[in-house]
Amino acid sequence: MHLARFPRVFLAHLSTPLEPMERLSKELGVEIWIKRDDCTGMSTGGNKTRKLEFLMAEALEQGADMVMTQGATQTNHGRQTAAFAAKLGCVKGQDRDCALSLLKTMPKPCGMRNVASARADLRCKLQRISPMQ
Repeated sequence: MHLARFPRVFLAHLSTPLEPMERLSKELGVEIWIKRDDCTGMSTGGNKTRKLEFLMAEALEQGADMVMTQGATQTNHGRQTAAFAAKLGCVKGQDRDCALSLLKTMPKPCGMRNVASARADLRCKLQRISPMQ
């Protein structure tokens, strides 16, 4: 399949490096390398950045006025979507908007990850929808 036939918004920092896993390679007796998709940028990076380049391009091409996704309270996909949306101007009060529907998956927020998540959401001007039961 030729990916060039699909609309794409190029926002990821590509290409990401390959890094040798020297100690693990030595331990296992085989050469092992890791693809550093954490270096793709856009709010924690990862393989979601690659996927969102296509999903956001399709939304823009179709004239969508809102981008919405759903996930658990600490969803990295949601954070990535919000970062892409902010970068592309899909923020509340403009022509397009971004919303995140969160599933309640833990009894109460815990630790620094929630603080980091809330700060990322504020930077991206993400509209949060009340957690679902």
